[in-house]
Amino acid sequence: MREFLRKLSCVSLTEVVLERAAEIRRDYRLKLPDAIIAACAWVRGCTLVTRNVADFRRINGLNILNPFD
Repeated sequence: MREFLRKLSCVSLTEVVLERAAEIRRDYRLKLPDAIIAACAWVRGCTLVTRNVADFRRINGLNILNPFD
């Protein structure tokens, strides 16, 4: 677990992330927490790892991985 946690990085809520979150919320009608999560991954070019694929799959340009598939 410690090795896994060392590989994680913190994403700051920059103006770019918050603007993208607002766009995602507006365009895809997601709840604000989900829009922020998606925006963080999208802006950083990271893969969003989630079991909740249904809420995120419509977002263009967002890479999603369900670790349970």
